[in-house]
Amino acid sequence: MENEENVDLVENTEVQGQETEQQQPKTYSEEELTQRLEEQKKQINEDNQKAWNKRWGREKSKIEKANAKQNELVKLLQEQTQTDSIDDLLEVTYQNYGVERPIISNPKDDEVLGQYDAKEILALDDVSIEEEANRLAGMERTAREQATFMELSKYLTNKKQENKRKQEIQEAGIDDETLNNEEFKTFVSKFRDDVSLKDIYEDYKKMQPVKEKPYTAGSAKGTNKSNKNEVKEFYTYEESLKFTREDFDRNPELFKAVSNSMLKWGK
Repeated sequence: MENEENVDLVENTEVQGQETEQQQPKTYSEEELTQRLEEQKKQINEDNQKAWNKRWGREKSKIEKANAKQNELVKLLQEQTQTDSIDDLLEVTYQNYGVERPIISNPKDDEVLGQYDAKEILALDDVSIEEEANRLAGMERTAREQATFMELSKYLTNKKQENKRKQEIQEAGIDDETLNNEEFKTFVSKFRDDVSLKDIYEDYKKMQPVKEKPYTAGSAKGTNKSNKNEVKEFYTYEESLKFTREDFDRNPELFKAVSNSMLKWGK
């Protein structure tokens, strides 16, 4: 009897242990969890792809049937109208129904054609070019006309800027040698377009070293005295060596001018 009770106790203990194991949730490592998520994602994608293929298969079948009917109709009409192409068939059809065929334009083609139109207009005189630009400006433009208008506007703007520069050159008294000088061109390019060329030229002249007067016989007398009393804007290194400390003490403006000139030596 005692043995039977012990057996029952062991069996009950095993059953309880099994129930406890079944009640505890399954735990996964990070790698296992990642793998299960990837598998689920893959399965979802495969299911979605199958559903899409099935749906697309039905739609594709409908499209193919519709295209087949359209091709059959086009072939029949071409045979009856004795036309060789779709364009010819459309022309005949529009004529039969008395309907004007719409013009379907390509933006790139419109731009090229508009630029070509502008090229022909730009071969005319400036008065005619400005008249055409004003006409286009006052109307609702097509894409082709817009391309033409932009080219004419660019030409007129550049022309106006060029005339303004010529007037400024004349007023400032700039000679052709300076205008063609690469150093001057580089100097001008550093300024905004709205800065007067006259002002730019004045600044440019201030940066240029003062040219020494050529030596002439009989002019040496009193030269040192004149040079020491008259203050220039710029002195070369050689000129500065002629002055003494007493010269600078007597004339502070001379010392200031030489000091400023030192900043430009070697440039």
